[in-house]
Amino acid sequence: MILHKEVKMKRYTVRIGENCWLAPWHGDPGRTAVEENAKIFCSRQAADKAIKAAHKIRPLLPAIIEEELDE
Repeated sequence: MILHKEVKMKRYTVRIGENCWLAPWHGDPGRTAVEENAKIFCSRQAADKAIKAAHKIRPLLPAIIEEELDE
């Protein structure tokens, strides 16, 4: 008998202000006010890379990586 262990993966979003997140579409950078539409990153490193790319366009943009467990 094989037992399957449920694995919960971490997921990351990047908040770039109050009620604003990086989004998966083009923009300067792409952003959304709807948290459910935020771009999901599979690692903290990928989220950090997205912040660095956003800072090339908007250097003073505040950014916080938010971590959640995938459901």
